Amino acid sequence: MITANVTGVRSCNTLSTGAILLADILPSLAVKIITPFLPFYVHARLATCVLFSAAGFLVVSLSTTEWLAILGVVLTSLSSGLGEVTLLSYSHQYP
Repeated sequence: MITANVTGVRSCNTLSTGAILLADILPSLAVKIITPFLPFYVHARLATCVLFSAAGFLVVSLSTTEWLAILGVVLTSLSSGLGEVTLLSYSHQYP
C-alpha cells in the first residue's frame, strides 16, 4: 500500500528562525558600532573572543532550554563581532 504525502502540514517549533538570526546579527552589530571607541588592547580583546566563542559553543551544545541556546548564539555572535573589529583594526600594522 502506497501512502500519499500530506501537503501543507509541517511541524513548527516555538522558536522561529528569525529569533535565531536576530540573536546572531544584533549583538555583533552592537559590538562593531561600540568597539572602535574603546581602548585598543589586542591581547585582552582576542582572549575575550576566544573565551566567548568557547563558552558560546559549550552553552549551545549543552543547552536544555531554548533561551539557553539563544544565549549561546549571542555569545558566539559577540565573539565574532569583537574578533572581526579587533583583527581588522590590527591589520594596519602589517604590510
